Formats: sequence, structure tokens, C-alpha cells
Amino acid sequence: MDNKTSSPLPPLYARWFDDLLGGDIPAETRATCHDCAMCDSEGEHQKPGSKLFNPEVKCCTYLPRLPNFLVGMILADEDPLMAEGRATVEARLQAGIAVTPLGLEQPLKMRFLYTQMEPRAFGRARSLRCPHYIDEQGGLCGVWKYRNSICSTWFCKYVRAAVGRDFWEAAKFLLLAIEDDLSRWCAVKLEMDEKALALLLTPQVGAGQRLAPTLPALTLEDMDDLVDSDKQRRIWGNWHGREQQFYRACAELVASLNWSEVVAICGPEAQARARLAKKAYRQMTSAEIPERLRMGSFKIMEANPDSYLCLPDIGMDAFKLSARVMRLLPCFDGRQTADIVNQIVETEGLRFTDELLGRLVDFKALVAAEG
Repeated sequence: MDNKTSSPLPPLYARWFDDLLGGDIPAETRATCHDCAMCDSEGEHQKPGSKLFNPEVKCCTYLPRLPNFLVGMILADEDPLMAEGRATVEARLQAGIAVTPLGLEQPLKMRFLYTQMEPRAFGRARSLRCPHYIDEQGGLCGVWKYRNSICSTWFCKYVRAAVGRDFWEAAKFLLLAIEDDLSRWCAVKLEMDEKALALLLTPQVGAGQRLAPTLPALTLEDMDDLVDSDKQRRIWGNWHGREQQFYRACAELVASLNWSEVVAICGPEAQARARLAKKAYRQMTSAEIPERLRMGSFKIMEANPDSYLCLPDIGMDAFKLSARVMRLLPCFDGRQTADIVNQIVETEGLRFTDELLGRLVDFKALVAAEG
């Protein structure tokens, strides 16, 4: 449960990405999960307009869907450091809510809360805190070593700002596709009966939940956190009553897979996502300034006579621009970057250095122009 020294990805996913990318993923050192960069200790998170998180919650206002093979790996890990985290997973299994052969899903009631909550609740609502959150040592993730695609790729701050975010977004969608495909593959390999397989292919039960256009109506069982025992028996089919054994078997199937085998098993979505992740990785690890730049899109949060506080269209990491730089951004209109820089030097006496241009590109205040 050591959140301080782990790599940007958990061990299983890190091994696959090493093969996919052919290089190391830079650490996101600005997102300090062990000493949350978004938390306060003076109650600032309760003030209107605050961007800070509740230190008793942090960004853990999310109940992760754990695919079957990760559940099995957690159950099989007898490391004493995993004891508390393993107990949280066992508690979810004991409760029986949203326990399917594809993994531990998000209960429907929780999914409704996520879709209906105001953005301010994220990182602040105590009622949404993850059940795998461990209070000791300021609150750490009990399943950190086996965290899912969402938890593995979400950061509050990025070293390369929006460029870094783009890579992690691409990595997230790739891992989501892999988790879906491998979960179903495990169910087939372990010879679940046909009736159970048919149920697992419906969005309301498990497969395709992330692609479901609408949420079904909440049942009485959903509202009161009850388990429909007849439904569970149908979902689990010939594995009913042997759920933990099933999850452990899934873990054994997936643990030894190399990247080539994962790609062969998964469908075309995962293969396409892998290409996009490689492209985003090249951009994140490159310091090259695009030959042509144009002004990007961002929000102005605060405006002062001498400076502006801005925010990329997506993200929490604000950046500051001087009023002079802000005034000159429209000069970047898709022409050759070097020509524009020289023109600004001649007319304004200000040089946009590679360091400044790189920062502007990272925050997408400037973006590569087509053609």
C-alpha cells in the first residue's frame, strides 16, 4: 500500500505499457498522492469557489470498477501490507452488491449519484468516499498495487500540463478497453454457461456499462442496497457459490500475459487505442516546438492589469500569463513559428523563447496548426 514509491502505473499495466511504448513513462511528480497537492488543512475546501479537496476524502470520491482479474490478484496477494486493502475487497464480495463474473461493478445507485452530482462534490463529498480508502497515514489507497484504469490514469496536476493530460486520457481509454475485453475473455475461458454469458453481455449487468447511453430505473434492491439472490444465481451460472475461486482463476489467466498476447486477445478498439496512446506518448516526451502554431482555447479565471490566471478547457491545473504575452498570443495564426517569433521581436522587443513556447504549448494556450 505504498503510494510514495510506486511507478505511474500499477505493476501489471506498467509491464504492458513498457512493451507498448518502448520507453519509461515520466513520473507525474506534481500529483503527490501521499501528500495531496489539492488538499488543505484549514477548511478552505468548504468555502464557495474553492478548488481544494477535503483532506478526509481527497480525489477518492469514486467507487472503482475492479475487473475480475484484478479482484483475483488482490485476493491472492498475501503480503501483510495488502491486508487492509484485501479486507475492503472481501467486504464488497461479502455484501454481494454488483458482484459479477466480470468483476466488482459500480452499483447502479452509485452510478446515478455520479451522473447527478454537482462538480463541487468531487474531492469533497464524504458520502462518496471510496471503500478502499484507508484512514491511517493520512488516507491511502488499499488496492493501490491493483488499481483500475480510472484510478491508474487520473492526476490532479501534470508535469506537462494539458499535453500530459492527453497522454493519460489516451492511456485510460486503452486500459478501459483492455479491462472489458480481458474480463469477458476470462469468463469464456473459464467456461461459464451460456445463460450466464448472455446476461453478462447486457449493459445493465456488466459488459458495456461504460458505453450504455442511459441508466435503467433503480429497483427496490438498488435503492436499499439489497442483493437479488435469484439474479445473482443466474448471473453466476455454473460458478455460483464459487465466486472467489473464479476471481482467482481469472487472475491466473491474465497475470502471465505479455503485451503481444493482450493485443491478440483484445478487439480492434483496444488496438486502435494503443496506437493513439503511442502517439500521445511521443508528444508528451518530446520537447520539439511545432513548426506552425495558432492560439488555443482556454478559460480566463482572473484578470488583472498585469496578468491573467487561466485554465485549460479540461483540467484543474491553472497557469498564469502576463498581460503582454496574452496580448501577443493572437499573432500566432498558423504561419511559421520562427517567422512569428522574429516579427514579435522586431515590433514588440519581446522574444518568445523555446522555454516560454514550450510552456504555452503544454497548457494548450498555443497548439499545432494544420498544414
